[in-house]
Amino acid sequence: MARIVRVSVAQIPVAIGDVQQNLATHETAIRELAADGVELAVFPECGLSGYLFDTRAETEAASIGADGPEIARLAAVSAELGIVVVVGFVELDEASDRLYNTAATIDGDRVVCYRKTHLPFLGADRFVDVGENQPAVVETRAGVIGMSICYDLRYPEWARSLSLLGAEIMVHPTNWAVPAEPVARILPPARAMENAMYVLVSDRGDAERGVDFVGLSGIYEPNGSIRELCERGDHLITADIDLDLARRSKIVFDPGVFELDLFGSRRPELYRVITEPSAS
Repeated sequence: MARIVRVSVAQIPVAIGDVQQNLATHETAIRELAADGVELAVFPECGLSGYLFDTRAETEAASIGADGPEIARLAAVSAELGIVVVVGFVELDEASDRLYNTAATIDGDRVVCYRKTHLPFLGADRFVDVGENQPAVVETRAGVIGMSICYDLRYPEWARSLSLLGAEIMVHPTNWAVPAEPVARILPPARAMENAMYVLVSDRGDAERGVDFVGLSGIYEPNGSIRELCERGDHLITADIDLDLARRSKIVFDPGVFELDLFGSRRPELYRVITEPSAS
């Protein structure tokens, strides 16, 4: 029997440094999507905070706690409406006085955070600390979700790890500026196809401090095909997906003649070099 889940990616505007305005924008979109039967909604990287900060002090001023009132508010909305939401923000861990670029998967009162582990020298990522968490995979009412943020997508090992840990859907909040268009068009379908999982990308289609974001938020099938894709601007795109199509790593074109086993044919003993530190 098919396991159909209605999912959405929200390409919404973000006001840099204005957490309360961004929170309201997120809640409005969540309520609109829930009214349309959406069970999982993904929002942009640092969508509650903004991204193109100039100093650590400015970045910290727009940060929130993972256990703070903003995430608690979204958790209450999630519980009320029965919708899983993935949101991005700059997180302040007061215990360690560290900042992180964080995505939270919120399923009612259950909140699972992932702190970005691959950091480019750009925007808020210049001032946050490296997340040291293991690949984050969480079972939700909308399926098994693996978490990834922006620059993580350039590392195929990350997506493969999420898939091997059981992810049916990789959620990918991002902030891709216009020069990243080749990444936006090439890597999401590749990661979906490589790992036999759905990929949900939420980018921004607005501008921040003179930088235009490319848009291209999308929903990708486990075979790499594009289910939904949008250009620049504000968009809520939605699709009904069948989770039974995820993790089908055995592909039979002609029984006994032409068959592929994406996971079974792996030779991990030959890949040890990828776990060694780079010489550069």
